[in-house]
Amino acid sequence: MTNKENITKKAVELLEQKREGIKLFSHKSYIVVPETAQEEDISRLDSLCMIFGIGLIAFDSKTPRDPRFKILTRAGRHEPDMFYVNKHVREVADELLS
Repeated sequence: MTNKENITKKAVELLEQKREGIKLFSHKSYIVVPETAQEEDISRLDSLCMIFGIGLIAFDSKTPRDPRFKILTRAGRHEPDMFYVNKHVREVADELLS
């Protein structure tokens, strides 16, 4: 298994385990994978992204200067949970100001 294949498999696992947390802090969330990933993994990610409203983007990892990003699934709009947004903003502010 190549490193790229391993990364894609980890993305699938992450999406399955953390799908709600991924959307917690943003209006739209995307997962980006190399288009050289296994077709089965991209298909599985695509299906999960559609179900959970998370976007999926593929890119050409062989040409880093021109990765040719391609949207496979558009992200749905979600309202971030302001409790957690405010909590983490306070933590960052406290750390920066102390």
